[in-house]
Amino acid sequence: MERRLQALRWALQDDDPRVREAAAAALDRAEHLVSPERLRALVRTEPDKGRRLAALYTLGTLRDRGAAGLLQELVFSDEDDDVRVAALKSLAGAAGTDAVETLAQALASDSPYVAAAAAQALGELGARDAVEALQTALGNEHRAVAEAAALSLGLLREPSAVPALAVALARREESVRVAGAEALGRIASASATEPLATAARDESAEVRLAAVTALGMLEPLPGDADSAGNPA
Repeated sequence: MERRLQALRWALQDDDPRVREAAAAALDRAEHLVSPERLRALVRTEPDKGRRLAALYTLGTLRDRGAAGLLQELVFSDEDDDVRVAALKSLAGAAGTDAVETLAQALASDSPYVAAAAAQALGELGARDAVEALQTALGNEHRAVAEAAALSLGLLREPSAVPALAVALARREESVRVAGAEALGRIASASATEPLATAARDESAEVRLAAVTALGMLEPLPGDADSAGNPA
């Protein structure tokens, strides 16, 4: 058992954030140390970063609403981006839709990692109140933030976001253009026809593929049924 715990603690320092999150969750299950009070104390006072991260992710898993104030503070004030992101994700898990206002504010974070995590969390929570803030985040200079904002707008399926997503199709970063096209497909509004038709001629094959796929998902325009049945 001790060998397993040792391996998981080492994994908390892994370069890949996915590995760190998985290790934190596995460590929680292995140790069965799930006292919210103890976890909050660890977050406040533990000098070891790995143990802090493990405690933060576990608080989110436990949906400990009593930790909301502490987590909000960390999102905006901690000096370590990994800790801020972990606190943000745990806040979303612990407080759910009650965390939307804080997450929307975090979109303007000076850290692109925090802002991108906030954008992703808003989409996963179905936070329609954050549509305007996510549209603003589409213009963020950092690729990860704009990409996450686009994908979340797609999850929210908000037609009012079509013009902002159409603008995102002109971004220089291929991944943002792909995310914008995919989001427009999810929204499925016929008003996205023209920007997607333009994107279907993009220099990037990935963008073209996303645009063509999205075009096939759109609602029909008025008169489309008649024209489809009566070809010229």
